[in-house]
Amino acid sequence: MQLQYREIRLAQHNAGRNTSTKAGAPWTLRYSETYPITQLARKREAEIKRKKSRKYIEPLIKLASTTQRLFMFTS
Repeated sequence: MQLQYREIRLAQHNAGRNTSTKAGAPWTLRYSETYPITQLARKREAEIKRKKSRKYIEPLIKLASTTQRLFMFTS
């Protein structure tokens, strides 16, 4: 269910349904977190967006990329 939700959100961003994301299309998913309920996921999304800082966001992406590579090699 959550994977489907991420795909829907990404499609909405790329479709230009929101003026704040329209100019950046096409978007690609670089980082994601999983939460048991949508309310918590939206709260975390808002927290990340409030930072509006590459100093905060880029390490999240780098950590996710490194973790994913480690997982792929250890599986």
